[in-house]
Amino acid sequence: MTKIGSDNLFMVNVHIAHDCIIGNNCILANNVTLGGHVKIEDYVIIGGMTAIHQNCIIGSHVMIGGCSGVSQDVPPFILAQGNHAKPFGINIEGLKRRGFDKKTRIAIRNAYKIIYRSGNTLENIFLHNPREESFDN
Repeated sequence: MTKIGSDNLFMVNVHIAHDCIIGNNCILANNVTLGGHVKIEDYVIIGGMTAIHQNCIIGSHVMIGGCSGVSQDVPPFILAQGNHAKPFGINIEGLKRRGFDKKTRIAIRNAYKIIYRSGNTLENIFLHNPREESFDN
């Protein structure tokens, strides 16, 4: 079953395939195409003529540039663009508009740098930087 949240804007010729889940407050510009089983979390903006491959998850507060081809998950807070889309920064303007304070934005930016700019694999990052506290603290 396809589920669509509240306060979304779908522009001309948006295609939402079977079994998709779309959160709240999202904007899908002209000719965006979602394959089956795609999950779009809250406050996502997807530029026109972008295709999202089946089974991808697009995290909250993501902005994907137009004419992109997304073939893998995009973590929350990321700016991504290209064919195939690659992350190239944090959606700072979107975070400001949603009321994220400066300390939180800096923490998100620092995490992005560790994950995407350190030259390490995700496995190495998490094996060599274990956290003792939980994310709930």
